Amino acid sequence: MPESTSEPRTRSTHRDAAPACAPVSVRSEVHTGKAIGHRGTRRLQRTGMLLVAALFLAAPGCTSSKTAEAGGKPVVEREPTTVRVENRSFLDNNVYVLRGGQRIRLGMVTGNSTKTFTIPANLIFGISSLQFIVDPIGASRQPVSNEIRVSEGDEVQLVIPPA
Repeated sequence: MPESTSEPRTRSTHRDAAPACAPVSVRSEVHTGKAIGHRGTRRLQRTGMLLVAALFLAAPGCTSSKTAEAGGKPVVEREPTTVRVENRSFLDNNVYVLRGGQRIRLGMVTGNSTKTFTIPANLIFGISSLQFIVDPIGASRQPVSNEIRVSEGDEVQLVIPPA
């Protein structure tokens, strides 16, 4: 009788309980990546690497050009190149800078006054040749200066004589 009672107990507990190797095989499939497929894990790895590479390429574009990378000290900005216009005429004048056929308006100087204008930095590359056009408001003439060699940080003085 002991033999018959021990045998059914073993069979009944074995049938009711989950197999001992089932959790081990599931864990090994998830660990090796077989649960989502071999190609799927490589695709995930490749996508992850592309995202990391994109982050490294995009990060320099997010930095500010006003501060240095190390230390956070401000970067020395370019010195402005200016033109000081002394108008000895009674007419108001529009002042233009001319470089390579491109005419850019700097501003207006009123009669019998002096005004300083900043020349746009994109016109100054090392030593640049510039000309200035003075357009008197209410007159038909537009005098043009000679070519002047200008470098970064220079101040050009322009005198408009009385008419």
